[in-house]
Amino acid sequence: MGKIFTGIILVFSMVIFLEATPLYLSDYLGVASGSYTTVSYSPYMTINQQCYAFGADRPGNYSTNKISFQDRGIFNKGIGAHSASSILFYLNPLRAIQSFSTFETIVGIDVSGGYGTRFKIYLDGVLVENVVVSSVSAPSIYISVDVTNATTLSLVNEDYGPRGGNHSAWADAKLTGSVPEPANFLLALVMVSFLLYKKL
Repeated sequence: MGKIFTGIILVFSMVIFLEATPLYLSDYLGVASGSYTTVSYSPYMTINQQCYAFGADRPGNYSTNKISFQDRGIFNKGIGAHSASSILFYLNPLRAIQSFSTFETIVGIDVSGGYGTRFKIYLDGVLVENVVVSSVSAPSIYISVDVTNATTLSLVNEDYGPRGGNHSAWADAKLTGSVPEPANFLLALVMVSFLLYKKL
């Protein structure tokens, strides 16, 4: 009986500390046309002034290199924004894929060039973050936002200073949370069962 109780405690302990695989927003951008129009990629997002798409993680016709900041190096995931742009994500359809509670990103100017950019984040139309990266040599900024009760997430880039091919980037842009996926729960259950079996 004691071993069974210990096993149950181990299962729940492992589930608490397991974190779901991040959901990267760049995987839900659709195909960029390079035009300056409003385009909807139902049901996940809408692009206003469609001018993102540099970096290997996003389709498009600008740079084919991955996002890279002078102070943090290269990122495998992220969203590149060529000058001013706005991308609106609908969170409830994404929740149907996976549970999450937080939006995380690192904003900065890609080493491929450009001037300063103001990065804004809106939840349900309300401004919750407003930061400036003044140049390609300025430090990038980590941002974390609670999106538990939000239905939309807007990532907005505005020129800060001269406009000249500003390669702004939302590096490692992802939705995360502490709710484990079913696969992680089953993995924890198998591991605990194995440990109990070894003790018998």
